[in-house]
Amino acid sequence: MGAIPVVGGIWIFIFLAISTGIIFGYYAMILKVDEEEFGGHAALLQEGLFASITLFLLAWILVYSLAHF
Repeated sequence: MGAIPVVGGIWIFIFLAISTGIIFGYYAMILKVDEEEFGGHAALLQEGLFASITLFLLAWILVYSLAHF
């Protein structure tokens, strides 16, 4: 039972890393946005982070519940 939270934390970290990389690549390479006009990299990366983490956790809970119950 002790390993489950550690494994969950790893997957959340992986999700955050992939999500941040995709968002950074999109606004820096495709849109070519000047990040200083919008408050820097942190402000741009933080914009949709709460909603994406919420959807990730919701999907994770639903899949886990459907698979195990």
